[in-house]
Amino acid sequence: MYDSETGIDFNTTDPNDNCRPMFRWEAKQNSAKSKVEGRPIFDQVPFVTIMSPGDNKNVIDAKVNDDHKSRWPRQWEAFQKGSEQPLNGTPINEWPALNMAQVAELKALNIFSIEQLANLDDRGTQEMTGLVTLKQQAQAHLAVGKDDGVIYEALDKVDKLTEEIAAMRAENKELRQELDFVAKKSAASKPRKKKINVSTDDSTSNSG
Repeated sequence: MYDSETGIDFNTTDPNDNCRPMFRWEAKQNSAKSKVEGRPIFDQVPFVTIMSPGDNKNVIDAKVNDDHKSRWPRQWEAFQKGSEQPLNGTPINEWPALNMAQVAELKALNIFSIEQLANLDDRGTQEMTGLVTLKQQAQAHLAVGKDDGVIYEALDKVDKLTEEIAAMRAENKELRQELDFVAKKSAASKPRKKKINVSTDDSTSNSG
């Protein structure tokens, strides 16, 4: 039996496998995309919680990999069929400009991201009071985000150059120290020249 709320199929393919997987989607921020766009960009990533019957301390929570899919193929397939389509972009609930009521109303209209709101057609804007204004605000938010993305990218390049310069300075300092050490060691190892006394004894030269 498959539980659509938990993502668990209690009919396991392996009778010796007592563990129960619970698949779910989590929104994880994509740092690279967020830096480019200048706003939080999230990717939907599948996760699984693996529970052992009778042992509530032995619970594994991890990102879904191929081993999980092959271990529980029926549960994974059932989870995919029973879950929402993954959303990529900036979720509307991550936008501070909206209150909870507006987020709920937009989700009821199947609008789940700022990008979807900004690209809403004119017919769709008639489904909710004030939706035209929200669409314009979303478009402005995305436009500002792109400008910020250029700035963030430039700042990131400056940070990388600063790090490279600091590394080069540290390397040069270390190299100078090594050269000084070699020079001092070389100078210390050179034999000292003995002084030869070329002066003659006056008493010897005047005798005779």
